[in-house]
Amino acid sequence: MVPLLVFALCATDTVVERFSAPVGTTRVDVGGGSFGAWLRALPLLPAGTPVTAFDGRVIEAPWARAVVDIDVGTTDLQQCADSAIRLYAEHRRARHDVDGLSFHATSGDALPWKRFAAGERPHAVKNRIQWQQKAAPSSSPATFRAWLDTVFLWAGSRSLALDTIAVDVVEPGDLLVVGGSPGHVLVVLDVANGAGGPQWLIGQGYMPAQSFQVLGWFAVDDDGSLSVPSWPQPFSKEGRRRFVGAR
Repeated sequence: MVPLLVFALCATDTVVERFSAPVGTTRVDVGGGSFGAWLRALPLLPAGTPVTAFDGRVIEAPWARAVVDIDVGTTDLQQCADSAIRLYAEHRRARHDVDGLSFHATSGDALPWKRFAAGERPHAVKNRIQWQQKAAPSSSPATFRAWLDTVFLWAGSRSLALDTIAVDVVEPGDLLVVGGSPGHVLVVLDVANGAGGPQWLIGQGYMPAQSFQVLGWFAVDDDGSLSVPSWPQPFSKEGRRRFVGAR
């Protein structure tokens, strides 16, 4: 099943094709149709493609080893947590499994796709979200994308705690979260195990909203944390999260 993303025609290969498992390791098994399998099949733009911001500016990102062929939109919305949400939502859409798809705003209010598709639109009333009928019902790709931008406006690294569960053993598709303002979110695109311990293939969105980028493979520290060059502090074992219902 083809992922329903906005892909350019110049994509040349996929995550699994370009990023071989590190020497001495073997990729973990993932189920067909799972989020992990879908992430492995993400198309990449040609090697050397620069990271660009939502407004077209080239971003200095020396840690980026590849750029995923997915649009970032035209506003400063699809940042780190939002990129993780985008990928999971697109995976669910590719599975035709969106009826119960919903994410939370930082306020704790739910932002379900079903209400947006029915033509309702959220607005803030005293720091809480209320809904009003504003548009004709639609489940088109453009409406789905507009819903995601609405989610991005209200959600963030803190609200991910409401849409994910804590995990101990990391699988492809899991997240590494540092909540806060600013916080940061990494996506574990793949996992490989070897005698020296697990290694994780890491991807991220960033601030300002910019290309979703692959950082490469990283070994997990003895204490279970992970450090990447794009963020000043390690991602601790306590920050391992998985989307509710991910499979």
